[in-house]
This record gives sequence, C-alpha cells and structure tokens, in this order.
Amino acid sequence: MKFLILICLPLTLTLSAPLDRDELLQNVLQVVSKGLQFFSSDYSDINVDGLFGLRLGQGQIISAVKQCSSNPSCPKQLLTILQNLEKNLDDTCDKALPYVEQTDEAYYERFIKTIDQPYILPFQPIKFDKTTLAKVTLGSSTNYNEPKGDDCYARVMGTYKENSRTTQKCTMTDQCWKMMTDPTTAKYSLTHQLLYFIVIENIGCQDQVKTFLHHHEIRDVETMMCRKILKDSMSLISEGKVKDSNKDLFLEQTVLCGMLGYEDFLSFDWMKMTLSWPDKNIGCFKLTKQDVEQMAVDMIDQFANQFNITDPKIIKEDKLAAMKSADSNYEKQEALENQRSGDIAPTMRKLLREKGMKDVSERVSKIVGATTSKYWLERRTNYGKVPGSSLPGAGALNLTSIEFEDV
Repeated sequence: MKFLILICLPLTLTLSAPLDRDELLQNVLQVVSKGLQFFSSDYSDINVDGLFGLRLGQGQIISAVKQCSSNPSCPKQLLTILQNLEKNLDDTCDKALPYVEQTDEAYYERFIKTIDQPYILPFQPIKFDKTTLAKVTLGSSTNYNEPKGDDCYARVMGTYKENSRTTQKCTMTDQCWKMMTDPTTAKYSLTHQLLYFIVIENIGCQDQVKTFLHHHEIRDVETMMCRKILKDSMSLISEGKVKDSNKDLFLEQTVLCGMLGYEDFLSFDWMKMTLSWPDKNIGCFKLTKQDVEQMAVDMIDQFANQFNITDPKIIKEDKLAAMKSADSNYEKQEALENQRSGDIAPTMRKLLREKGMKDVSERVSKIVGATTSKYWLERRTNYGKVPGSSLPGAGALNLTSIEFEDV
C-alpha cells in the first residue's frame, strides 16, 4: 500500500524530467500499474489502513494528471496512461469500501473521513539545509499508545463518541496535543505524529489548532518532524540498501514527507532503490523463507537492544524460537498462496492479513507474518512491558521556545 503511494510520488517530479530520466518514469508507471492490478485482484483483502494508502496514492495520481494536462510538453500518450490509472484507482477504492466496512464496522465508521475520497495535499517543494540537518537530534522513544492516538484522530475528524454523544469536528485536547508533539519520539511514533497534523490539514482544522500553535503554522510543525524523519531515514540505509525489516518504516517515512514536498525524500537514488523491491510480475512484495528468518533475527536484536537485554543465552533462545515460528507460519502461508494462485512464495500482503495486532506486534507481523508478534507477547516477561502501553517521559513540544529554522 505505502509502496503504491511512493511510486506515485515521482510522477509529479518526472513529468517534466529530461530525456535521461525517461527510463525511470517508464519504470514508475509499470510498477504503479502492477501494484494497482494486485490490489484490485481481491477487494476483500483491503482493510481501512490499506484503503487509506490507496486514497493517498489516488491523490498523487490526480495531481499528476492535472500537471500533465496543463503542461504542453507532456506527451498525450503519458496523459492517457495517467488518466487510465486515475480511473482504475478510483474504481478499486470505491469497490473496496463495502468490504472494508464489513471487516470492521466500528473502525470503518471512526476513520471514514480518511477513506471516502482522494487525499490531495498541497505539494510545497522544500529542500533541507545540510548544516541545519546536521544539528538535528533524534528522539529515542518508540512507544506509541495506539488506542489513545486513535482517539485523538477521531476527535479532530468528529467521529469520537463519548457518553453516547459524538464530539464536534476539529476537537483538540491538551492531552492529544502533548502526545502528538512529544519531542522524544522516533520511528513509527514520529510518523504517527506527523500523520496527525496531515489529517488536521486535510480536513480543514487549521484555525481550530492555532491556539496550540502560538502563531506558527502547521507547516512549521511538519517541517520540524520531517527534518527529524529524514535523518532517521538516512540512518536506515547502508551501502545503498535498506534491511528488509526496515523497509516498511522507510516507505512510511518517505511517503508522508515526500507527498508534502520535502524533496530530500524523493531522490532518484531512493526511487530506483524502492522500485527494485516489489516482484516484477505480481507487483507486490514477496519473501523467501530465508528473508523471513533473517528479519525475525533482526527484530530480536532490535528488541534486545531496546530493552537492554544482554544475556546471550536468552537472546539465542529467542532467536531460535522466533525463527522456528517464522518458518512454520511461512509454510502455512505458502500453502494457502499456492493453493490459490500456484505462486512459489507468499506475498507480503498475505502476511499482512493478521488482524488486531498493535504497536510492536503489528510491526513484527508486517515483516514475519504475525509470527514473532504472538511470540513476543508471550515472552514479554523477559523484555518488560510491551511497547505502546504508555508514553513515559512524554512532554509537549514547546512552540513558544523553539526556533523555526529556515529550510
């Protein structure tokens, strides 16, 4: 889902690209088409979060069509391709809606305003100054309380119910402001904060949050967050590659900041790298058993580091158990996939089917098919509380004392 959005983003940049970039544009169009075909092959597999991603991608395609239509140098053939993509994506989103509602009606009703129409955001080009970026300090807290976060989203969207009454749209509480501007966050916690302000901007609640902004704009908050996210994204790349266990996070970071116009996230090296990730024939991510095993090991190393676990015996036992569980789940998913389509490796989408996983469990399930998620919940006595249960040390971002640097 995030990948479809990411590969739509370069369209607005490459429409006016020189000839030496034509190959990249063709690659983008091919992968977008394949990805869309994959999603439209089975609407029942699309959930609220997936449909939200498609709506974001739809907004990017609409913007690309508009730009191409107004540019005399944009080839008519390209415009036709974009218009077909726009039509097919709109059709896929509309047909998926009833399936999404049936899957989880309460969640659907709460987030309906993020999935009922295309998500179009103003693209304001910005490149970060390298000197300023070098001064950015990354947070370390990856604890995100998803139920409380969902409540905050619902309040601003006007779908939060309290004592049988629905709160007014654009409602902002002190608690939500503190949570969504906590300066100590990193990874997914930080991208969830950024998305909160994107939602506020999209549904038109800018005026209602001005009291909290202290004469600053939402764009100022987004800029501060994307500057931190960029530094985090850069740290995920080693020798031109991103670990499989970090690809989901990297895509989320690139999608959210890229579609706002932060051009550092849309470098051609990053585009080429991400375009190489999906399966060329099916249009989605596929994993081998070795991929799953390695990602399970990587995640265990991350958890051990996060919770300061140093006992080599415990870590070794956990790795072996997680790999065994990952292998078992992989084989089950592979059998289901083969039975359905005759394919040779389970797609990442099939590994995303597990429902109800939150925070760490959700992150792990995205990577190893809901395998280590269950395992880590069972092993939480070794690693303390499961992340996401609280927000220790969270303090509100003091906009009155922060200098908004030039970018």
